Amino acid sequence: MVVTARVALAGGAATLTIGVLTGLARLGWHVPLVSLWALHHGPIMAVGFLGTLVATERALSHKHPLAFLSPVLGLGATLMLLTGVLWLAPFLAIGSALGLAIIVAQSHLLAPSIESVVAVAGALALAWGNVLWAANHPYSDAARGWIVFLALTIAAERFELTRFLPRTRVSRVAFVAFVALMILALPLSSVSSDLGARALGIGAMGLGAWLLWFDVARKTVRQKQFARFSGVCLFAASAWLVVAGLIALTRGLNPPEYDAGLHAVFLGFGFSMIFAHAPMLLGAAIGVRIPFTNVFWFHAVLLHFSVALRILADLVGLPVARSWAGIMHAVALLAFVISTLTSVARAKRRPLSI
Repeated sequence: MVVTARVALAGGAATLTIGVLTGLARLGWHVPLVSLWALHHGPIMAVGFLGTLVATERALSHKHPLAFLSPVLGLGATLMLLTGVLWLAPFLAIGSALGLAIIVAQSHLLAPSIESVVAVAGALALAWGNVLWAANHPYSDAARGWIVFLALTIAAERFELTRFLPRTRVSRVAFVAFVALMILALPLSSVSSDLGARALGIGAMGLGAWLLWFDVARKTVRQKQFARFSGVCLFAASAWLVVAGLIALTRGLNPPEYDAGLHAVFLGFGFSMIFAHAPMLLGAAIGVRIPFTNVFWFHAVLLHFSVALRILADLVGLPVARSWAGIMHAVALLAFVISTLTSVARAKRRPLSI
């Protein structure tokens, strides 16, 4: 099972690489070999990388070989995109999302909780977006489901951790209300794209503000080394979710605001959360404790600066700045991979202390 997890993570890393290169191609940079795939940058990143990452994490905790069918199907969808079998890709993606929903639902049956219900809803939102993709809707329509998937999946995990803090009835009701609004935004978008975008914006703003106020990052940010780094990344991620919601609420999700809102969620919110969690998750997958290094701050600061630059460029119309922001995204992600792998190598050379 550990071998399967490593294969899934390796496939996810390859998908991330392709996703970054196709993103640069979409911004106008000449990237050999990937230009034909640039149109599919969205599903490659949202389904092929993030979907696979979440499904692999869930499969590891589920501890059943069949659970890995979900990330395998997600990677299969990406492979179909890259090989030109475009009609099959969304159906594999639907299977992956439904498999993820089943995994989380089984966990809920064993230990019922609010967070597991929210996680199931997130997986079903991923399936919703993939169904729209299969029905030949534009990626911009499907992306709303992918946004809700990412937001609810992460919010469920963060809500679970707040059990270590005092949770009032008001905080629980507010959390459920913002989650419900984000879910409601999906069918609303089928009726009115603008109304759905506004509902999604309010829900995202509320959920981001909830995380800023109630997340355990408020405590970990006061600690040292990796705990502080993780806390800062978590706070920054929640702030980007608020920004994305504000864009959707006030400007809608049509070009150029669509690009700004989308990358505030997937880069600012999503990858900041990945930066906060990846060393621990990777360490658990390979069986080592990854040491913290101050070099980690470089890719975190560069990521947030580049996201801010991209959003500004989108909203005021600065195409050159937008293109260079894309280069900074790529450098930040490359630096993240290099620094993490370097720390892994250091951890493997270091003998375990007893």
